[in-house]
Amino acid sequence: MTAKLGTGRLTPREQPPSALDAFLREFLVAVAGTSGGYRPVADGPRVAAEHGWPDAFSQALFDSAQGRKLIEPFNPRPNLIRWRVSRRGRDWIAAPPTEAVPLPGSPSEVPLADPSLTEA
Repeated sequence: MTAKLGTGRLTPREQPPSALDAFLREFLVAVAGTSGGYRPVADGPRVAAEHGWPDAFSQALFDSAQGRKLIEPFNPRPNLIRWRVSRRGRDWIAAPPTEAVPLPGSPSEVPLADPSLTEA
């Protein structure tokens, strides 16, 4: 996965998969469905409750989406900032989901027990 020449930024298709991607996709769909734009303080707890997440998790997803430029701020009125799914975010949602590759030493890579120890 290489960055676009000259920009140093990854396109949505080049973005490495993350364990948060499935949750992030749900979060972006919720942001897109928020009329008038997403407000992290007011809408975050509601989105979290709808999905059975802790409030702090919706904030973590917001931060991830913002960092990956999947959402963008906009001003529906002067001095009012709301968030919406960016073009990059819409492209990311439209792309087929990819599976995150387990990191070496992650729980899926580590055997639960040595079989020779469990044999009687």
